[in-house]
Amino acid sequence: MSKLGIDVMARRGSVSSAKRWVENHVGAGMLRRRMPRSRWLCARYEDFVSDPAEQLARICTLLGEPHQPAIDHGTVVLGTHHTVAGNPARFTTGEVRIRVDDEWRAAMPVRSRMLVSLITGPLLRSYGYGFRVKKRV
Repeated sequence: MSKLGIDVMARRGSVSSAKRWVENHVGAGMLRRRMPRSRWLCARYEDFVSDPAEQLARICTLLGEPHQPAIDHGTVVLGTHHTVAGNPARFTTGEVRIRVDDEWRAAMPVRSRMLVSLITGPLLRSYGYGFRVKKRV
């Protein structure tokens, strides 16, 4: 619990996070190959935060659920849900603003970004990402 009384999610190191990302995406790829194309979709984080209404509509269509578009092009209304693990924000309900969280771009050292790029490199292109490490701004 932080000084503000908010649960803070434990953070993994960059190499551990990169390895887990690869494991998750290799596993998802194995499952995806066994499913018809009409039963899966790829929703990248960047696409979701840039147009949540469109991405939510795509997801709802796949699931056969009624569309619940974002309010004001970036705010969604969340109901009560339950998950076993994850970011403490998963317990948030009501109107929630969807925004880019790219704190890591300024905070992660270049060496760590290079390691992450090397570990994730084989999969980056398949998800539409380039393979280069930009210097911090």
